[in-house]
Amino acid sequence: IKNNEIFVVNSEKNTIRFRHKSFCEYFYAHNIYKNEKALINEEIYNPYWHNSYFFYFGLVKDSSKLLQSLNEIKFTNYGLKILQVIINSELLLAAYLTPYKDIERQVNSSLQTAAEAVLELINDIDHINHLQNMQMTKFDMVMLMVVIISRSYNYEFYEKALKNAAEDILKIKSDLKEPEWLKLFFIGATLAENKDFTYINQILRLYNNKTLKISDENLQIL
Repeated sequence: IKNNEIFVVNSEKNTIRFRHKSFCEYFYAHNIYKNEKALINEEIYNPYWHNSYFFYFGLVKDSSKLLQSLNEIKFTNYGLKILQVIINSELLLAAYLTPYKDIERQVNSSLQTAAEAVLELINDIDHINHLQNMQMTKFDMVMLMVVIISRSYNYEFYEKALKNAAEDILKIKSDLKEPEWLKLFFIGATLAENKDFTYINQILRLYNNKTLKISDENLQIL
């Protein structure tokens, strides 16, 4: 106990504590896994808790039911809603033994949530005022999410899921609505990180040819 990098010993109080929080997080995850006590709600996206749930998803291994329960979470604030986009990418990596179709479904759901959250933010008057006070524009907000997603999902593991999500959007015959446009843009930007410009070029071509139009005013200029 005295000569290791895991514990710090307090000989006066006769206690030990972990040097690094991840030991605690792993044992906490093991406890909720063993005793089936996991609560899947918006708090799993709280920075204090999310690492424990990363370990938990890894322990469960085939996490199909868990992934489904992520879609049932009700959010009370934008912050956690945006964080879920980042943290879901980590949870899905931990759950890599889950059938890929379930991983794919959750990637699509996370991108949908991201698009809807951005639209809510840039159309929320109170938030617009807050952004202006921070000298941020609607465009900055969209690009911030682009950076977040492209950093979070820029793995070979997600490539097939991203491409399939993009192809599903492109199969839509009517004008794309704002969330679909944003999703396609997020996917195109993420794949472009690995020099795959297929969907970025597709967006530009379709828009320039007027084959697909942005149907709502809010995103026109963006």
